[in-house]
Amino acid sequence: MKQQSIVQKSQLLPLLQKAAEFASDYELATGYMAVVLGPDFLPIDVSDKTSTGLFSSNDKAKHLNAIKNSQRLGGSYIYTCNKDVFFWTSPLYSGNQIAGAVLSGGVLIEKQTYEEVQALAQMLQMGARELSRQNRQDSMETADFSYERNDSNTERMLLANLRRGDMEEARKNLRELLENMRNKGSFESQLIRAIELTVLISRTAIGKKNDKNTDILELNSRYIKAIEETRNFNELSSILNKVINRMAGNIFSFQGIRHSSALIKAERFIWKNYSTKISLPEIAEAAGLSAPYFSTIFKEEMGENLSNYLNRLRVEKAKALLTETIMPIKLIASTCGFVDQSWFTKIFRSHTGFSPGKYREQGKTSSSLDFSN
Repeated sequence: MKQQSIVQKSQLLPLLQKAAEFASDYELATGYMAVVLGPDFLPIDVSDKTSTGLFSSNDKAKHLNAIKNSQRLGGSYIYTCNKDVFFWTSPLYSGNQIAGAVLSGGVLIEKQTYEEVQALAQMLQMGARELSRQNRQDSMETADFSYERNDSNTERMLLANLRRGDMEEARKNLRELLENMRNKGSFESQLIRAIELTVLISRTAIGKKNDKNTDILELNSRYIKAIEETRNFNELSSILNKVINRMAGNIFSFQGIRHSSALIKAERFIWKNYSTKISLPEIAEAAGLSAPYFSTIFKEEMGENLSNYLNRLRVEKAKALLTETIMPIKLIASTCGFVDQSWFTKIFRSHTGFSPGKYREQGKTSSSLDFSN
């Protein structure tokens, strides 16, 4: 985020020390070295351990460029060095100012799939976001972020609706998010929440890996600057509506697909009902097609069969619940539409390489939320 000011390192020592502790835990959990960098891009070493393994690389310029991209984007950034090694980085913030970054990697491409690298990067990002959030809460006692728990599923619905071009539903999702923002917290916390939403939507557009990524990053920066300059909630709401309208075309993945209308209807039905037991005939009826024909075109257009698509969607929901809540695993299985815990474990492991319990253990850096009430 180019326009955000950079805080002096001396003001950030508590945050950077906590980040160094997290980096050490991350190394133990993953087996890959992690380095904390301050706002001057120099490694922070608060122990006797030297942190030269990653940053003494001949690809220092590429690491620095990746860190800057992650800060502009506001989330994890995966990249390669020497054409055969994966690295990933996530930014640290003090309030809405750049405080540094956490950098990890060194994975040989042939040793891990890209999906596994994404999971490692997601773990790093969750830790960095939680550290930034804790620091922000410590410095802003009046801010109220309790609404984020209810927002997480609405965010996922918003992105899913943007992906399938369902702008009517996407606008409903945004209205719900805006209503939560209006009712909770100070205007300063609303500004931060709006920046988070903008970055989330921009990251989804970047994830399409098209030739417009540079333009999207520039749009992201312009919208964030506009948010920072807003004077009231109505201006904030107007900018967020502009964000989804402008970014929708970059996220929409059904452009040019022959059966896009039927697939949009089917995905809308699936996203509303995937937590229950739904059948092929029910989904096909929602799409306005016969079950055999729908099954055929779904695989042709989506690149996977319906069963695998449903399982992947349910696993993504389960991953969020495992890392963001303390909900029992058995309850997560039923909440996400799995018939029993053993089947849930089998499917979850096939998609992530981890059991649900192990995945939760590795994601403990994210804050826990109590669903017992």
